[in-house]
Amino acid sequence: MLNLGGNSREKRWAARHFFALAEELAARGLRVVFVGGPSEPDLSAALAEAKERSARGDLFIDRIGATALPELLDLLQHAALVVSSDTGPAHLAVGVGTPSVVILGGGHFTSFVPYPPDLTPPRARFVWRELPCYHCFWACTQPHERGESFPCMAAVSFDDVHAAVEAVMDPEAH
Repeated sequence: MLNLGGNSREKRWAARHFFALAEELAARGLRVVFVGGPSEPDLSAALAEAKERSARGDLFIDRIGATALPELLDLLQHAALVVSSDTGPAHLAVGVGTPSVVILGGGHFTSFVPYPPDLTPPRARFVWRELPCYHCFWACTQPHERGESFPCMAAVSFDDVHAAVEAVMDPEAH
């Protein structure tokens, strides 16, 4: 399950990275369920385009804006993996014990996330690239385009997240 949404566009990891990750997961034969909030129809439109371009688009399932909390919890509990920016569903996934990768920016870094090591489940990973402006409480002072990911979110590479995905999906290998 890939949670494309977030409290604002700026706090989201780039959708193109999520779609590239979806391709990797679909290549393994996994169905990839995409979720996000009801106020994020732009994500459904982007997903529709990604499905069209993908040879494995038939494995992409759009549940963006279509899951109430009980349905979301059911999806989270039965997912093989959850990848999300730092938002509510990410923490729910960790809480129900689903292998999870949470992509962090600097807004609340160390205030709430990452969890202390002794409280972080073994199959949960937090991924970030710390910038000098961390701890800004999401009042970003760095140059960025309005409506695009904050620089701290954009700094997290596909390779960083992919490595964390591999670690939680196959903990014996890492």
